[in-house]
Amino acid sequence: MPDRNIIIPIFIPHRGCPNDCYFCNQKKITGVSSDITSKDIINHIESYLNTIESDGNIEIAYFGGSFTAIDISIQEKLLSIAYKYKNSNQINAIRISTRPDAISEKILDMLDNYGVDIVELGVQSMDDEVLSKINRGHTSEDVKRASHLIKQREIILGHQIMPGLYGSSIDKDIDTAQESAALLPDIARIYPTLVIKDTQFEELYEKNRYHPLKLDESIELVSRLYAIYEQEKIKVIRVGLQPTVNMTLGKDIIAGPFHPSYRQMIMTNIYVTSLIYSLKDKETNKLTIRSNEKNYNYIVGLSRQGLDRLKKSLNVDNLSYIKDNNTEQIEVQTKHGAMCFSERNLIETFYIISKEREYVFKRDYY
Repeated sequence: MPDRNIIIPIFIPHRGCPNDCYFCNQKKITGVSSDITSKDIINHIESYLNTIESDGNIEIAYFGGSFTAIDISIQEKLLSIAYKYKNSNQINAIRISTRPDAISEKILDMLDNYGVDIVELGVQSMDDEVLSKINRGHTSEDVKRASHLIKQREIILGHQIMPGLYGSSIDKDIDTAQESAALLPDIARIYPTLVIKDTQFEELYEKNRYHPLKLDESIELVSRLYAIYEQEKIKVIRVGLQPTVNMTLGKDIIAGPFHPSYRQMIMTNIYVTSLIYSLKDKETNKLTIRSNEKNYNYIVGLSRQGLDRLKKSLNVDNLSYIKDNNTEQIEVQTKHGAMCFSERNLIETFYIISKEREYVFKRDYY
């Protein structure tokens, strides 16, 4: 199967959700404010297929709301559309997202019949007190049960978590990532909690009862959560909410750790922290770094913040950088020789040292 993953997203806003979770406004998050018809979906898929190259791994993905809590007849109508494209080899996979308490053997039988390949669960937190406070309507046991059932079917399992929820804490968020990772999902998404317009969180925030993570706090915390998953070889496929025209600070986002380049900030923190740790006992007044474009961007960081931090922490007087897209390794040349690092090396190093480091922020609850 091709390496490049192309997702055709179809948003089903707030369909099926039995609860109004405090953080949620699907109309704002998805940009879809009304139900879409079968004709709309087919036109949307055709539009994508007419503009994308055929050499990628193409998925149809139903996002928003809780897919398997929708009326069964509507689920089957939506899945039958996707299945026709899969059966005719125009797409490679079908993905859905749903709630943990909306998974059963009967539901999974239906998903199997329509060729669903990936099920992502909105875990949010593994702390039952937090889940209750945000009116989530399910428990951590539902997550464990649903995850087990999905993995039994050999369907790809995804977990989505939300650090920084009302009533949570640093320790609870770390526990959530660890408990989630222990269930061995194949993929994960980490969405730091934002205060979205017209939600209960906006009301709590305005009453000074909820204090979302600041951007620098979230970078420190989410970097560790990212490393927890990756340490277990669970691929983190998304970090931070996708920016749109309205989904940005000052518009539909009232407060919280939002940045359009959020993942790059996470990777810069992981890379640079690990490089500093690995080179701290070396003579580093003169360094030459060689890497590909992707790793160059991660090390340099936004506004050169990563590179500046590296130079300052290691007392580097002379640093040169060579971009080489023929290598996956990061080679660091010091006075006494070269050291090579892979992305996996740096994440594993960060995982080890982050257990021992103190956070840049201290508070019991958000």
